[in-house]
Amino acid sequence: GVTSSGKTEIYIKLIKEAVDQGRQVLYLLPEIALTEHIISRLKTYFGDMVGVYHSKYSDVERVEIWNQVLDFERFHSKKYQIVIGSRSSLFLPFQILALSLLMRNMILPSSRLIRLRVIMRVTSP
Repeated sequence: GVTSSGKTEIYIKLIKEAVDQGRQVLYLLPEIALTEHIISRLKTYFGDMVGVYHSKYSDVERVEIWNQVLDFERFHSKKYQIVIGSRSSLFLPFQILALSLLMRNMILPSSRLIRLRVIMRVTSP
């Protein structure tokens, strides 16, 4: 979409709807370092509900997000109900994922997408 056309506001509305229903959200970004603006904006709006999952974070930080995502339904914690991440965040153990948002340059060629679907099917419990 066109820069400054209101896409982020639409994303925030969709995320809020999913959160209000008690569901989880995954927002995939192509490169975390290039999208600090979006991370900052979502953290300003949603606060502690937003976690960032990326290789630049320590193992301890990533394990904390992993555990919060895994235990979301059991503990009804809103912490990290919204995860912003790179492709590796696709493998987080979401319990009740309602919405996945992809930045436009995240969209993969269909041949890579098919392989990714197979990997996800094989590794999913």
